[in-house]
Amino acid sequence: MKQNNKTKDLVLTISYITVLAFHAVSALCIAFKLIFMSDSIETEMQRSNLKLMLLQCVLACIVIHAPLFIKKVFKMQIPAFLCIAFWFFLFGSVFLGEVAKFYYTVPHWDTFLHLLSSLMTGLLGYMVFAMLFKGKDSQISPTAAIMFALCFSVAIGAIWEIYEFTCDGLLGLNMQKFAFEDGVEKVGRLALLDTMKDIIIDTVGAVLSSVYGYVSLKSKHGFVYEYFCSQNENFHVTGAPANQPQPVQSEAQSR
Repeated sequence: MKQNNKTKDLVLTISYITVLAFHAVSALCIAFKLIFMSDSIETEMQRSNLKLMLLQCVLACIVIHAPLFIKKVFKMQIPAFLCIAFWFFLFGSVFLGEVAKFYYTVPHWDTFLHLLSSLMTGLLGYMVFAMLFKGKDSQISPTAAIMFALCFSVAIGAIWEIYEFTCDGLLGLNMQKFAFEDGVEKVGRLALLDTMKDIIIDTVGAVLSSVYGYVSLKSKHGFVYEYFCSQNENFHVTGAPANQPQPVQSEAQSR
């Protein structure tokens, strides 16, 4: 067990340092180009894209600490696999997506990232729901849990689209991809395609993770049920089979 924990800690540390280093170095290089090599920037769209990259890289260096912030402030244990998935999402969306231009060169890259993020926020919704009953002898309804996780995940996706729309309007960016890489703006339904596709994919991912959590609670197996047990050994799932023992301490409580 100690060896497994050491290996897990090593993987977490390497993942954290790697993602942070990529974004910090990228932010410094982009800032240098904007300040000292401004004449080499040919068009306003190129300048706008560089500003977007800089903003995203700086935010990534801050947001990467979200699991630690949640753990300290809300006393919520974030499983190792969710931390790594979150950091991979940051790396894929900011460095690969914006800096390496995967959004423009790799088909469906944005779709993949939105599906990944909605799956993560769906599981996070179950974790938040479990925290509401921490330390209480409670009857947990799987139906209430799935509705909370589903709404939580979809709401996060909607808030992200509002953030992108606001940044595009105030800072002149192209986060919602309403224009092509060369600056030519899309027209009509095509201009709405990116935003609506993101919302639809967010909803699909939220449904998938919510259904998984529902099945986990009903069957008393899997990550969601084990996480509930790690937060409250006395909770009971309404409508679930009563002949299965509740697990002891779960790996879900690890970092």
